[in-house]
Amino acid sequence: MAKKSTIGKQSSEGAVRAGSAGGLSRNALLLIVTGVVLAVALIIILQQTLLRGSNAAVSGGPATQAGSEAGPADAAVTVAVYSDFQCSHCKSYMQAVESSLLREFVDTGKVRYDYRHFIVISRESYDAANASECAGEQGFFWPYHDLLFEQQGLQGRDTVSKTNLKVLGKRIAGLDLSQFDACVDTGNYVEQVYREMQEGKDKGVTGTPAVFVNDKKLDNGQDYQQVKAAIEAALGN
Repeated sequence: MAKKSTIGKQSSEGAVRAGSAGGLSRNALLLIVTGVVLAVALIIILQQTLLRGSNAAVSGGPATQAGSEAGPADAAVTVAVYSDFQCSHCKSYMQAVESSLLREFVDTGKVRYDYRHFIVISRESYDAANASECAGEQGFFWPYHDLLFEQQGLQGRDTVSKTNLKVLGKRIAGLDLSQFDACVDTGNYVEQVYREMQEGKDKGVTGTPAVFVNDKKLDNGQDYQQVKAAIEAALGN
């Protein structure tokens, strides 16, 4: 009895197996590409969420005067800091020194405090400095200052792009956004930033943060105890 030929059957089965393997490879590739796209989308969404925070308005009314100064104009002691909103050391100074200094000496009326701009990081730092002064002209420099340091670096330099600077403005309760946005776009205070930088250079500032007590530069302005001691000495305590 003649045997049935299996050659055609074996060839057909091989083609099926090869097709199945090819199909699995394509499916796996599709899954990988889909996963990458979803991961990128998730990162973008997370960054936007971090930038916007809870979208809740930042509390705190206008300062007693417009601009980047706080405390009584006739205070016996003036403390000034030259700083950049993108500088990580400046953020550390804000958290470890500035907040305590404002609470202990400025809020109690003993010291006048002045935040001055000194750009060391990038061109975008000028836009951030300008935006802070745009908020300051309406009396909201300090809430905006806090937001800029809080958001520092979450999207790299894009964190302080003009678009994101205006997004942050939406979180300041009471800020006139049309006035603020126009000020951000036109760079109303960039010349002031340049002047403050030159003033700092004339006083020997080479990096940030640089802290002065009655125009005397401190060796280590990031040490709160040194800043406090210099203030108390100037007050005659």
